[in-house]
Formats: sequence, C-alpha cells, structure tokens
Amino acid sequence: VQDAAERPLPLPGTCSYLALPLATPLWAVLLVAHTEAAPRGFTRRCLTIGDRLAAAATELLRIGLTREDVQRARFAVR
Repeated sequence: VQDAAERPLPLPGTCSYLALPLATPLWAVLLVAHTEAAPRGFTRRCLTIGDRLAAAATELLRIGLTREDVQRARFAVR
C-alpha cells in the first residue's frame, strides 16, 4: 500500500494505490488505486477484496496462458 504523495505514480489524480502480486509463474502485478475523486487509503476490507481479485486474476491468466500453449502446440503439429 502506498501513499501516492510519498511515491507518486505517473497517473494524474492518484492519491493512493495498492500493488498486489499475482501468483508465480506469471510475474505480474494487479494495481488498484484511489483517485482524487474519492481520496482515501485502503481499509482491511479493501485489502481482503484486493487479495480475492488477485487470486481470481491469477486463475484467469493461467487459463489464458494454458490456452495459448495448447493453440501453439496444435499449430506446431501441423
């Protein structure tokens, strides 16, 4: 969790952000932010929801990568 005043992002209007790592081997990050439209920090509820979003995103990315691998293998056999 970061206060954007201390470590700003190159996104205008961001007041706080949360970087959630996605499970390996994806080497990806899910970034969520609060903007000046509704400035605030992240609550425990936000962190719980963020963890669930990261878990769901991890599974979706794994499915997508698996599909790409299968498609690549299908075309390699031809």
